[in-house]
Amino acid sequence: SEHYDTSKLVETMLRSNLFFSPAAYRQRIKSPVDFALGIATAFEEIIPTSKLASDLAELGQNLYNPPTVNGWEGGRRWINTATVIGRNRLASALIHETKEYGKKIDPGAVAKKHGHSRPEDAGRFVINLLLQGDVEPQVADALLEAGADGDDSHRVRDIAHAVAVSPEFQLA
Repeated sequence: SEHYDTSKLVETMLRSNLFFSPAAYRQRIKSPVDFALGIATAFEEIIPTSKLASDLAELGQNLYNPPTVNGWEGGRRWINTATVIGRNRLASALIHETKEYGKKIDPGAVAKKHGHSRPEDAGRFVINLLLQGDVEPQVADALLEAGADGDDSHRVRDIAHAVAVSPEFQLA
């Protein structure tokens, strides 16, 4: 019955200017799950869940043991000295060619698939992909510098890692 159709409600919410207002946009710190899946889904990959679950638990989000029936409090609790280091390590393990996650995520291949084969174009594509095209030009230029020293195969991965650990990517 159309009385139970929530698609109109969801469409109205997602099309609302309030949804993208300064009061709502990038005002929430991503949980470890949001952080990791944001990387994996952006690069169109499925990652091994058993390793991911243990890494997420180390970041304070044990999926098998939420602290309350309401889940996790989140907010600023997701970011502290230890979790910033942990997020950096997790982003590196996901993005760089490590055996932990099966070398599956390949930012350069995704950029190429979407028509960006030159390293600088691929780097800009990755920045826009992970930050939804909403990044100050000077920030984008600084992020591109993260891949300035590597060869082409590692350059785009280095840029993707720099974006994933940037303050902008930590917010949803």
